[in-house]
Amino acid sequence: MSKFLDDNGLLYLWSKIVAAFVGKEAGKGLSTNDLTTELKAGYDGAATHAGSAHAPSDAEKNVQSDWNQTTDTADDFIKNKPTIPSGVVVDSALSDESENAVQNKVIKAAIDGKVAKNDTITGATKAKITYDAKGLVTAGADLEASDIPDLSGTYVAGSTKGQANGVAGLGADGLVPSAQLPSFVDDVVELITVQTESETPPASCATGDIYYDYDDAEIYTATGTDTWGETGAAPEKSKIFVDLATNLSYRWGGSAMVQITSSDMTAITNLEIDAIVAPE
Repeated sequence: MSKFLDDNGLLYLWSKIVAAFVGKEAGKGLSTNDLTTELKAGYDGAATHAGSAHAPSDAEKNVQSDWNQTTDTADDFIKNKPTIPSGVVVDSALSDESENAVQNKVIKAAIDGKVAKNDTITGATKAKITYDAKGLVTAGADLEASDIPDLSGTYVAGSTKGQANGVAGLGADGLVPSAQLPSFVDDVVELITVQTESETPPASCATGDIYYDYDDAEIYTATGTDTWGETGAAPEKSKIFVDLATNLSYRWGGSAMVQITSSDMTAITNLEIDAIVAPE
């Protein structure tokens, strides 16, 4: 006989698991070796003392940088200085010139020898361009069909969606429509009961309710409140039938319903759970 864990058993097992652990105390971790207020005050005092009483008395502040300092360990050494372009000499003679004049010399030397921009290309914005050895755009043109590579081997055309030899589409619910699924996974039919012996149809029903009649091996659908249809239909082989009264599943075997789920199962009891989780 097989066992399973039902809703009540799951809740009981969870309560046993929760009871087996120590609850976390607010403001603390799971260890008792916590940093107390007294210890923290001591650490704060030590940090303050180290930062004031033991600070160097000759500590330098507001050190002025020196462009001409070449010793990289000196306090006034300037890191990441820009490279002076060729043709520009920085010496004492520049000290007599204004700051703007020096900057202008540096800028002029930086752009000296650079290529000039090309003339404006006549026409609208183009998707295909050509450029010269300097990387400057020299011409532009519209894309042609021959410029677009054949991507049929990588991407699927939209026209193939939901079509034969194409790809399945998705409905508004994000699922593949049943019409595009093979028949053997097409549907599950819920029956209010599956009669396994000769008996009368269920007395209570609502429009659309379905039941399987054991006597004539046919499916009947209610046509109104407590009114069963007079004509039945043979069950379909491609469907799975679920008995809502027992939650057992069936398939149509051609002459009778064949049960495909086992009823030989019982729920695990609380006593059995206690024995499983009992400490050794």
